[in-house]
Amino acid sequence: MEMPEKHPNFAGQENEQPRFEDLNPKNLPLAPIYKLPPEILLEIFTTSCDRNMLTRERFCPSLALSAVCRTWRGFMLSAPDLWSSIELIYCSSERPQNMDSYDFRRIIFRRIYLFMSRSKTTPLDLSIYIAGCSVPGVRSIWRLLAESSERWQNLRLAAPREVLLMDDLLEEVAGRLASLKYLALSEEEDDIFTPLSSAPIQFFKTCPSLDTIVLENLNPDNLVLPYHQIKSLTLQDSTVGENLWSLFPTLEEIVIRDSWYPFHPAQEHTSLSEVRKLEIISWKTDPGDNFFTPFRALTLPQLSSLHISYLNVMELDDDSRKSFDEKALTSFLTRSRCSITELVLTSAPISDVQAIRVLGLMPTLRSLHIEEYPGRPNGVPNNMIITSTFLKAISVTIETAPLAPSLSELTLVLHPSALGFNCQELVEALSSRCLRISTAVHGLSSADIGFIGPEEVNPRVIQQLSGARAEGKFGSGFHMRIRRIR
Repeated sequence: MEMPEKHPNFAGQENEQPRFEDLNPKNLPLAPIYKLPPEILLEIFTTSCDRNMLTRERFCPSLALSAVCRTWRGFMLSAPDLWSSIELIYCSSERPQNMDSYDFRRIIFRRIYLFMSRSKTTPLDLSIYIAGCSVPGVRSIWRLLAESSERWQNLRLAAPREVLLMDDLLEEVAGRLASLKYLALSEEEDDIFTPLSSAPIQFFKTCPSLDTIVLENLNPDNLVLPYHQIKSLTLQDSTVGENLWSLFPTLEEIVIRDSWYPFHPAQEHTSLSEVRKLEIISWKTDPGDNFFTPFRALTLPQLSSLHISYLNVMELDDDSRKSFDEKALTSFLTRSRCSITELVLTSAPISDVQAIRVLGLMPTLRSLHIEEYPGRPNGVPNNMIITSTFLKAISVTIETAPLAPSLSELTLVLHPSALGFNCQELVEALSSRCLRISTAVHGLSSADIGFIGPEEVNPRVIQQLSGARAEGKFGSGFHMRIRRIR
């Protein structure tokens, strides 16, 4: 009997269908992310793994990525840099309620050992917060971390003073911090430990590579540091002594955040010949007169970058904003005879007229960033600095001497409603600097215009700015960005 011919659509189908067990995983179709070059994948993973919280598994990206698949696990294990950033919060509040302190400490031990071994010889970035834990637990955790202390490159340490004064902890790292470049220290109050001691902290006495210090709630007088090699100093919520600046003769950058130190008008000004950047920041609603103490106490002849920022200004009223000590700032600039090339004013309580006078003392200014404060108590937004008066002052005309003639980069962050339906004054100010009406000006190369506040930006404002750019009012080679900031 003749066998019927198979349907042509199924001819040879049995032979063409491979068995499942014969499939090679390497020949299966890949998702797009698996086709990325290793160099790009490394960049993505590096961004994701910049913070590994060892006490919270869901915030430990290096562990999560290594558990996705065999390919990623192999990639993670071959890149020790992805295991070099560690954050450890060792306090009772981090321990799960159903876990005793011994098991909690054992989990931390395991993860520390895992990260230390997988990071191999890579420099380490450590953030350690200690509070509310027993002394034996702190000692055991510290000893395990100290085994890799020769690889510590960046260290952020927040702990009670009595922890920082434990001699046996000091011995674990003494003379082994040759790679340490960045150090952030914060003194935490803790009822478990004994009252604060006034003894100096000597953990970091010998650190040949250390050049950046951040101190929070700490007086530098209570530390033994290699002061002569420190280039950058940040003080936050710290009260310091009169001889503070004499401790750091080679400073190049100073950042002061809500810190206080005494200064009397009869005192001589401290001159620091290497400082090139000064940043003064306040998070307080009313920072008070102390905010301007650095301007009264210091002389900085090499200063080129000045930042003044009020970062908590939602409750500032008009009376509070009148507290800006223009005299202290202008006296400082005159006394220092410095050439400022960068000025940043973020929510600073300064008026348009005051800002104009300050800019008049900065003929070498190349970059200007002014950001209006985000709101007012009554909810009515207003521009205190970037007003019609200010825009006219920075406009270049043939008849008047230009303000900040070297200005090439301008950033203005303002309330759009204060412009109304017309931003012609802003367009004219930008155009006059771009087209170089006067040969005395350098010419503006870029402008960044940001609009803040809850209100919507009127479309006509955007149209005027975009239209002026399209019409060539800003010349060729000029770059302008318009953005919305909520």
